[in-house]
Amino acid sequence: MNAKSSSDVRLLVFLPWLHLAEPTTVVGVEFIPFPTRGNIPEKLPELADPLSRFLASYVDIEGKPLGRCTVATIPARVPGWSLQEDDTSRISDAVALLFLCAISQDSYFSPLGSYANSTQLQILAQQFEGSLGPESPIIIHSRRRDGPARDLRLDRNIRFMRPQEANSYRVEVDHQLAEALTEASHSKSDALERTRTALPFFTLANTDSYTVSPQAEIVFTASAFGYLLKCDGNRRLAKEIGLLFKGYDTVTVQQAQAARPKIVLDPKGADKSWFVHQKWLSELYCLRNEYIHGKVLQGYAWHPMEHLLISRLVFVLVVKLLLAKEGHYKITPDDEGKLKAVDQLLSAANWEGQGTGADLNVWQDILEKNRKSAIIMNALAS
Repeated sequence: MNAKSSSDVRLLVFLPWLHLAEPTTVVGVEFIPFPTRGNIPEKLPELADPLSRFLASYVDIEGKPLGRCTVATIPARVPGWSLQEDDTSRISDAVALLFLCAISQDSYFSPLGSYANSTQLQILAQQFEGSLGPESPIIIHSRRRDGPARDLRLDRNIRFMRPQEANSYRVEVDHQLAEALTEASHSKSDALERTRTALPFFTLANTDSYTVSPQAEIVFTASAFGYLLKCDGNRRLAKEIGLLFKGYDTVTVQQAQAARPKIVLDPKGADKSWFVHQKWLSELYCLRNEYIHGKVLQGYAWHPMEHLLISRLVFVLVVKLLLAKEGHYKITPDDEGKLKAVDQLLSAANWEGQGTGADLNVWQDILEKNRKSAIIMNALAS
C-alpha cells in the first residue's frame, strides 16, 4: 500500500454496477453478490452496515440508490474482503476472466436474456479507516499516470450515477468455464496465458460506450484474436482458426456467397477451400489494417457491427477449444451447437430477420436448431 496506508486501513474492491445471482469463484477470487438472495452474505458480516450506507451513493438514472453490488474477495485474506493495494492486479485479472464467463451466457436480439459488457464490471476501491462504524469516512482509492494512488475523501451526500451502458442488464455466468479457468491457473496453461494476454484488448472492445468508436473496437477485437491464436496476419489467422474449428465447420466460402455476395475470393484461388469462419476472421483482420492505415473501406462482406457481434460468440468458443485441448474443459452440447452455428450465422444475410420459428429471428433460429441437434446427437452417442 502507499505511504499513507496503515494497518487499520482496509481496501474493499467491489463492482457497483454488477449484481450476480450467486457467488462465483474465478482463479482464486470469489465474487460475492451483496446482498445474496436478499440476505447479508455469511462471508461479509462486517460489511452489512457500512457497505449498505456506502451503496446509497450509487444511483440509477432517476437518482434511486441501487443498494446492491458484487464484492471481490480473496479467501486467503482474513477477512476475505480486506485487501491490499498489491491485490488489485489479481482482482483485475479475475474480473476480466469473469467478463469472459459472463458473455459466454449472452443472449443476443432478446431483451429478456443475459447480456454483459465490460462497463458493468467496472472495479472501484473503497477504503475504510479504523472501525467500520457509522462515522467511517468514505474514501475512494484511485490512480493517476503521473504518480502514486490518490485517496479522495468524499462527502456522504455524493452520488455516482450508473452508466447508461450498464443499465439493468441481467448477467449470468458460465460456471463450467469459470471452473476450467481456475483449474488451468494451477498449471502452466498456454491457453490461459493466451486468454489473459488477449482479454485487455477484448474488454476494451466491449464497453458499449460511445467513448470507444466502432473503428477502435474493430482494431482491439482483431488484435485480441491475434494474441489468442498466437499469430499475426489475416491468412495465418484463417489457418489457425480453421485448424481449431475442424469438425465444426459447416459452410464453405463458395456456399456462403449466395447470401453474402460481397465475399470476394482470392483470384489465385487460395481461399476457395476455406470455410466461411476462416474468411470472416481474415476479413476482420484486413478491416483492422484498413482502419489503422486510414484507407477507404469498401466491398466488405460483413458490416463492422456484425463483425463485433459475432466476434463475442467466436472469441469465447476459441477459448473453450483451447482449454479443451489441454484437458481443462469439456465441450458441452450447447458449445457444439454454437460451434456448428458459426458458419451458418456468417452465411445468413439478416440476423434480425424472421426465422423459420414463429417467435425466433434468424440468429436465434440457427442457434436453437444446432443446439437441439447437438443434444440429440450426444444422446444417441451415449
